Amino acid sequence: MSSTRDASSNSLGKRVATYFPESRKYRKLLWLLSATTAVGAWSLYHALLQPDASRLFLGSSIVVLAAAALSTIRLWVRQTRQVHLHQFGVEYIDIVSSDVFHWEDICNVWQTPVYSDKPNNHKPQGWTVRIESNDERRLKLDRFEGSVAIARRIQNEITHRMLGSYQHAYEAGHWLRFGKKLSVSREGIKVGSKGISWYEINDVFLDEEDGVRIGYSHESTHWLHLPIRTIANFHLLSHLLAWVRSQHSIGIDEFERTVNEDRAIGLFDDKPSECDVSELSACGFEWDEIDDVISGECSVNELLERGPRQRPRVPK
Repeated sequence: MSSTRDASSNSLGKRVATYFPESRKYRKLLWLLSATTAVGAWSLYHALLQPDASRLFLGSSIVVLAAAALSTIRLWVRQTRQVHLHQFGVEYIDIVSSDVFHWEDICNVWQTPVYSDKPNNHKPQGWTVRIESNDERRLKLDRFEGSVAIARRIQNEITHRMLGSYQHAYEAGHWLRFGKKLSVSREGIKVGSKGISWYEINDVFLDEEDGVRIGYSHESTHWLHLPIRTIANFHLLSHLLAWVRSQHSIGIDEFERTVNEDRAIGLFDDKPSECDVSELSACGFEWDEIDDVISGECSVNELLERGPRQRPRVPK
């Protein structure tokens, strides 16, 4: 991997934090693979000492030893990875290579929640973070301790450096892309090839675990959902929408009901009232339950009394 800047960590300034791979579960697996490797080596040794040993026993010993040794090496290499966050960038190190990304060189950051296989675990265990630089270098960080902190720190640094230029581009009438499908401009929001003007939009929900949901009116209420894994620079999108609302560029009455940009970061702590249908998702209700309220099948108070269904949030 190469960089247009100084590729050493010295150019990144003071180290702020260091993160290591998840260790508890993989440490047990590493010990198990090491034991399997030892058993395979012992079996192969005794098979070679016995001239009358069957070819099947000899072959199976070789296969077990090779598979266990290869898996042990791969897991050991995986566990040697490190991520260093610095003042001016991020550094990734493993036993084979290292790479340096300055904050100014990073153009896109994606985050994807990783869920447990346990049925009653609704919260993600961590996040997978993908970084893309201006010179088309890419880095994937997965199965790290503190992956949420890594993602938020990188997202905040990108937002701090890019928000001003995005605001100027918005005022100039440009379409601003947040991944391959989502774009924002003074005209409204575009999802794929479908454009929705601000005056058609009723609600925009941003959830850093779920993604973006857009409610718009066209004869009847419709919803569009973009999973979080498809959205680049999620925090930048949230801050841009907050800034757009503060500008009241399309009229305060229309825009006050257009963007609820901080739903993702837990600002809706109170129970929703009868008229606050848009806040139900923050209380744990699924979208098919919220649709019952929108369609008039039940009221907000009836839904609150019934409570959200207990079911795991599993990515599709």
